[in-house]
Amino acid sequence: MKRKYDVCVVTTIHPENEKRIYQRCTLVYKEFGFNVCIIAPWKMMKPEDNITLISTDFPKTRASRLRHGYNTFIRCIQTDASVFHIHDIDFLPWAALLKRIKRISIVYDCHENYPEEIVHGKGWIPNYMRRPLAYAVRSVENSLSRYIENVVAVVPHQVERFTKIGCNVTLVRNLSSFKFEKLSETGMKGIAYFGSISPNYGLKILISLVKRYAGAQRRGNLFLAIKFLDTQSRIEFLHETIPYKGGFEFVENAGFDVIKKFALQSVIGLALEQSTPEKNLAFPAKLFEYMKFGFAIVSSDAEMNKKIIQSSGAGILCTADRPEEFMDAIDLLMSNEDLLKGYSRKSLQASTEEYSWENEKIKLVKMIEDLLVNQRSVNSER
Repeated sequence: MKRKYDVCVVTTIHPENEKRIYQRCTLVYKEFGFNVCIIAPWKMMKPEDNITLISTDFPKTRASRLRHGYNTFIRCIQTDASVFHIHDIDFLPWAALLKRIKRISIVYDCHENYPEEIVHGKGWIPNYMRRPLAYAVRSVENSLSRYIENVVAVVPHQVERFTKIGCNVTLVRNLSSFKFEKLSETGMKGIAYFGSISPNYGLKILISLVKRYAGAQRRGNLFLAIKFLDTQSRIEFLHETIPYKGGFEFVENAGFDVIKKFALQSVIGLALEQSTPEKNLAFPAKLFEYMKFGFAIVSSDAEMNKKIIQSSGAGILCTADRPEEFMDAIDLLMSNEDLLKGYSRKSLQASTEEYSWENEKIKLVKMIEDLLVNQRSVNSER
């Protein structure tokens, strides 16, 4: 018997219309003709998208996530779907129980390298707890992932890790899906930084660049669209850059309209990730955004950044913790128009070829098609 929905997308903690979940998952399923709904702690959807939202309350504390997971599980039990595509590690135990009760297919979308993030990227966790907690999370995640139909990985490291324990794995890189076109040259040579910031994302390098390029001599126009990952990073950035406040444009938690406005005035994109274990394993999404914008990229040499910049030829690599190398690279690009335009061309080319979302989403669709065929075969045998 055909179910009401082909796919139910599930998130317990991600904010409204989060790109990976909504644009690069839910809307893709809709685009390719699947009947899709979404269970999420969101209040509303865009009416023109015509997607059913089954709303839950957003958990206000980390402790309340357990109760929220149960409430989301009940919504899933009540939803008639063939495949449940979940996006949160804390929902994995509920997903395993859901599969046992409803005999449906589960897809687990692993957004992060969680064990490495716990050890190196979660400042709120006490140091003495990080490695034991990371070990426990890895063990539970591995154990539960073996019992679901498919893991969606975002980086090659995850493919290797989950394949080793016998999981079916589909690599769907977190590439940029928006469309952007610079209609004409604006004459401005702005320097842009878009995305999250914390010590691991290069906070100190960014502060050094603000002091250099937004200082009295105004060596460049800086456009910053920042999301602070912790309160301490926000305090440090604001304190250190107060004397330069009038020398750069800065918007916190900016929407895409602001980012687009900044991109129209910029020619260089900054990627400042530090060489830490979790950053060396992660695809920096901002690189793919910069490619879509046609920026020449000045990037740290964190392992994954290095591979992407070297394969695309889209910019210059700098030692991750040396601000003077970033300054030298920016100055070189600002003074050499041909070099700047050459990197810009390669950046745009990479966004339509090697790092094209149009190619990537086909893998997601193929995975769901195969799961639906298997599900129908199982149902017909009952």
